[in-house]
Amino acid sequence: MAVDTQPEIYMVHQPGKVGSQTIEAALRASGVYRIERHHYLSDTGIGWLEAALIAGTVGNADVAAQLRTAREARTNLDRTDRVWVLCGFRDPLRLCVAAYFQNLPLYCPWLTYRESAIPREVETLIVSFNTHFDRVICSHVRTGYTDAVLKLKLQGPEPWFNKEFNPFYQMDIYDHPVGSDSVVRFEKGRFRFVLYRTETLQFCLREIIRRVGLRPPSILKSENVGAEKVYGRLYAAFKKRFRPTSAMIDYYYGGRYFQHFYNGTVARRRDC
Repeated sequence: MAVDTQPEIYMVHQPGKVGSQTIEAALRASGVYRIERHHYLSDTGIGWLEAALIAGTVGNADVAAQLRTAREARTNLDRTDRVWVLCGFRDPLRLCVAAYFQNLPLYCPWLTYRESAIPREVETLIVSFNTHFDRVICSHVRTGYTDAVLKLKLQGPEPWFNKEFNPFYQMDIYDHPVGSDSVVRFEKGRFRFVLYRTETLQFCLREIIRRVGLRPPSILKSENVGAEKVYGRLYAAFKKRFRPTSAMIDYYYGGRYFQHFYNGTVARRRDC
């Protein structure tokens, strides 16, 4: 294997909405400059990006950028003899609600985000969320780029670990116990993995940095916080008002992912 001039890369490989920008910023503040942050790296993931680029008309520039950087990352990894992989896990329903809000203009263009309109718009948004879940996840009705994005936002983290993370690293994440820990570290070949619980990220961020052999800086802060977005007030109102359907409870909390990462530590949630 060819070895790069600097033999370490810090790879933030993430299912989305798990504080990855906060992790990247903390690594940079700790003096790291070889950082990669990606959602897709596997052959299947890159194939999805290629298909989305062909099929889509909205968001093509973003998809093209993801595809280019994923290919470049694969090349960089092949030239590196030691890779730190940082990956977060999060309550599946809460993750999907956060992901849904990330692209609201695409599938809810009618939103105004005006404070006076929040009581009315949050009720309509809850109906939209339920409808999108029933159509895209339960009924598997998907047509075009928008539905492909909705599937990505609403399918939850379990498919990502099954189709992206496990195949890429040739391992089974469920073979590595987490228990109630906020940070877990293990190794496989040249990969050194650090998994972290997103719900406790603000309290364990320094520990994450220490687990990758770095000294955390005196000041660390959260990045890309939903409450600080243009939709922040609407997001807060949604989380207060929303109650998942029984189909959502079964889908998000009935799988192997939730049992592995949260069994015995977090009760089944009926809010978000």
